Amino acid sequence: VIRFGPLLATIIAQGRAEGEFHVSSPDDSARVLVSLIHGAQDLAGELFFAREAGTVTFETVQARLAAYTDAFERILGAQPGSLEIVDDSVLRQWFG
Repeated sequence: VIRFGPLLATIIAQGRAEGEFHVSSPDDSARVLVSLIHGAQDLAGELFFAREAGTVTFETVQARLAAYTDAFERILGAQPGSLEIVDDSVLRQWFG
């Protein structure tokens, strides 16, 4: 949060200035997004091992991680579908 938060807040402030993001506080939004990033990393690790064990499908992995993209867009007030947080080709490399 200490190192990544200010960088992310700068990006969010720029997006707000350009009318792409609709947030009241770039700093507070960045803090929330950093928390979500940590959660997504934890989930990705769990899903990786579950996929290796054959207990989840690739489609489940896609859906569970896509929920983070939806959350990012909502927190930022961005248009649905405007952010690509998880690249499908990368998912296929790791989970395919």
